[in-house]
Amino acid sequence: MSIFVLKDGRVQVDPVNLTIPEFREIYDRDLTKDKVTAFNELCYCYHMADYKSVYNNYDDGEKHTKILADYFKGGSFGPDQLILDAIEKYRSLQETPSMRLLKAARKALNKIIEYFNTVDLSERDGKGAIVNRIGDLTKSASDIGKIVESIDKLEEKIKKEQLRETKIRGQAEISDYERRSK
Repeated sequence: MSIFVLKDGRVQVDPVNLTIPEFREIYDRDLTKDKVTAFNELCYCYHMADYKSVYNNYDDGEKHTKILADYFKGGSFGPDQLILDAIEKYRSLQETPSMRLLKAARKALNKIIEYFNTVDLSERDGKGAIVNRIGDLTKSASDIGKIVESIDKLEEKIKKEQLRETKIRGQAEISDYERRSK
């Protein structure tokens, strides 16, 4: 799923996606002719929710900050309830069981990263002796390599799943209309 299409060399909102109530409300509330605010808000939804987004390597807080910097320069944008609802709808519409597993694995990996960032190598036990965490950390590091490799394999599997869903003979892409009429 994607909110956007490339038409006449320009990225535009896919009209079919405007049938989704949350996306339609975002689009309709921008009363300007050029719909720049709606476009940017839908970009925000896309980049916060789509697993193929280039911002997907960040956790949600950092992702939010980077998207704001790129799409709302100098403006004061905070996602309102409609934007949050649209993000949730987008996530639910694209999510497969494999994708839910990948999301959980990434969340766990971010917790491991946080642990490594905050581990205290000078921690002392109740008797005042330094607790040796080096052995735990080196074992964990080798296990993490396996975890990352597994996550990468799962991500590749999901990409192949998605590719199978969007390709037809001659490697042309199936339009959203054709996909829904299957």
